Amino acid sequence: MKKIIIFLIILLLFTSGCKNNYNKSDLKSEDFSLIYTTDDDINIYSSIDVIYFNDNYVGISLSHALNEKILSVDNLISKLRYVSSLNDGGSQYYKYISDDKTFGDKDFFLIKCNSLLENGNLKDIFITANFEELNGVCSKK
Repeated sequence: MKKIIIFLIILLLFTSGCKNNYNKSDLKSEDFSLIYTTDDDINIYSSIDVIYFNDNYVGISLSHALNEKILSVDNLISKLRYVSSLNDGGSQYYKYISDDKTFGDKDFFLIKCNSLLENGNLKDIFITANFEELNGVCSKK
């Protein structure tokens, strides 16, 4: 009886949707929303609402700031703190720390994908409050 219960628990863990790698199409529809597309066809997805405070301390959505060219992607990334790089071709993790007050009072993470062709050749950007949500987003595997 113990073996059956242990087997059922293990089976439940494997079938409950616990996965580390995300399919890009799953991300767009379930976890992340497209907030901006660059002229180079790089998509920026976010699972959270990020507010950008301009020089006059007026808060606007990050999506609006990017779409109205108030903030560039390079300027966005320059306001974040570099965390690390992946060994997938050069994807980079960044973190916003709310003490900076540029993007409000909530910390968040950003990954700028730069994966190699064999890893999916993804160049998109993902923003989320939870670092773990970024696992596998730069790979189609």
